[in-house]
Amino acid sequence: MCYSFWVLSALSILNKMTWIDADKLIAFILSAQDPELGGIADRPGDMADVFHTQFGVAGRDDVFLFIQSVVLNVFVS
Repeated sequence: MCYSFWVLSALSILNKMTWIDADKLIAFILSAQDPELGGIADRPGDMADVFHTQFGVAGRDDVFLFIQSVVLNVFVS
């Protein structure tokens, strides 16, 4: 999950966020959630930890911000 944040940050700097499939990335991040104890693991089926939860949420938020900016640019332009 931490890689979702690192890669999205790099793609954002390069102005290449369109290279990702936002729906699939969000689904992958959410698939690593622990439904009983909470948190996000580094991959589905592993134990959640604070590090991967923080960067998983940050990566998901980066995707949401990108989608929001695309939608706003379409409707504002």
